[in-house]
Amino acid sequence: MKSRNEICYYRKKQEERRPAIAAIIVALVMNKSKTTTTLSTAFINNVTLSTDTSTTSVSSYATSNIETATAESSTTTTTARKCGASCLNQSWIDVSNTIAKWEFEGSFTDSANNYSTVATSSVPTFISEGYVGQAVSFNATLRQALYTSYIPLRNISFTIDAWIYQNGKPNPTDYNIAGMCPSMTTRNCLQVGIRSQKLYFSFWLPDSMGVTTIQTNQWLHTAFVFDKTLDAMITYLNGFADKILNTNQTLLCSTGNFTIGINALVRTPDNTFQGYIDNLSVSGRAKSSCEVLEIATLAARFHFDNISPLDDFGPNQVDKIASNYVINPGFINEAISFSGTSTSCFQTWGFTSFGIMNKEFSFAFWIKPQLLSGTLIHLSTSSLGTGTTCFPLLAFASNGSIVAQVLLSNGVIISAVGPLLPTSSSWIPIVQTWSSNNGLKLYVNNTLVSSIAATTFFTSNSSINYLTLGNCLTGCGSCTNGLIASSGPFLGSIDEWLVFSRELNEDDVCAHYNTR
Repeated sequence: MKSRNEICYYRKKQEERRPAIAAIIVALVMNKSKTTTTLSTAFINNVTLSTDTSTTSVSSYATSNIETATAESSTTTTTARKCGASCLNQSWIDVSNTIAKWEFEGSFTDSANNYSTVATSSVPTFISEGYVGQAVSFNATLRQALYTSYIPLRNISFTIDAWIYQNGKPNPTDYNIAGMCPSMTTRNCLQVGIRSQKLYFSFWLPDSMGVTTIQTNQWLHTAFVFDKTLDAMITYLNGFADKILNTNQTLLCSTGNFTIGINALVRTPDNTFQGYIDNLSVSGRAKSSCEVLEIATLAARFHFDNISPLDDFGPNQVDKIASNYVINPGFINEAISFSGTSTSCFQTWGFTSFGIMNKEFSFAFWIKPQLLSGTLIHLSTSSLGTGTTCFPLLAFASNGSIVAQVLLSNGVIISAVGPLLPTSSSWIPIVQTWSSNNGLKLYVNNTLVSSIAATTFFTSNSSINYLTLGNCLTGCGSCTNGLIASSGPFLGSIDEWLVFSRELNEDDVCAHYNTR
């Protein structure tokens, strides 16, 4: 058993980030019949919710700090089923065959230590708020770019992936992310970037143009995969395949500089990138669809095991701090346990996705509560639990019901009310999801126990967002709390906490439930 005692406070500590690899999901979405009730009064009474084995009647409570109280009742009878396709059945983090990786943490250094990087005479700068940590900034008007020596991609499978943020369109058509083009001849000119507002992946025949229009002024994950085994060029946007071109034509170039933010020959001089690039990597293998999905949408993964109990094992290696906790036996290996005191918490930050308005999200974890009270997950723009945006995402109501919430607009929260959880020695899987299309959903024990329509998610538009586990800190009394009339610290244990910047579907929830 390991313990620490310190007060949760704002303190950033930059750690070495790890390369990450990601994932895609092909799944069946199952429909359930349900009834949604929007109440104009300040009370919700006798909400009946179905579970796998029994029906639980949940009494309700007075609401405050909201304009409209909401709840859902469901009369669906659910039966056990086999999980469909999901990438949640394992971790896909894999750094094998990494040729080069540029994290752009204030330098142009390749963290794989294989390549030296040289800048143009007009040197690209850095911004402090990249997707993770810092990012490199390119000005297309100044034709800023980076160069390194030839990278051996001839006749092999490979992947180039990066986070990008295009903040302008000064060029006629092209904004290059990376390239290697010794000559404009067939299969001798690698182009990776944006052309005519679509992702573009080319060897100078074959060429692959994406389908989705690229939006400016937002972070996007891009991946360009050539799979020699499958004879395919696959372009991914935000974790999902945007274009698949079947071809057995490999890249042939054996000379030439590898370039970042520019292509040496194609549509010069107006072809440099405009905006920011973060975590650019080159791998000498085709990353799988699940790998790409994981790097794009798994925001954090906390195992809470004895070895590095607080570390993020996801692709981004976000910062964290904790106080007044112990590491106890968990659902898988060990878990983090909170004492229920005012300073007992785990806090993590650096979630760019929670600063993007209406960006879908999901949480998944296992819980063993000792009391059905307190805050499970609290979102804030300050390390103190307060700030311009702060509210409990998941907590217990005053009658012990578990409640999932989302902020619709400033000061207005919508809530999905779940059942009373058992306080026993059993571990309980919890999943909370939100998307503009499907609203707010709460799953307990692989069962959808509550859902409510919610088409918006009001965020801070800040990359510095704090998620506090097990406490709301000084935000308990000052933040908008929705149906959580008496938020406070949590007494109990949590294990295997996953944070996603996508909506998990029912097959993902099923895979999480079957995690052993």
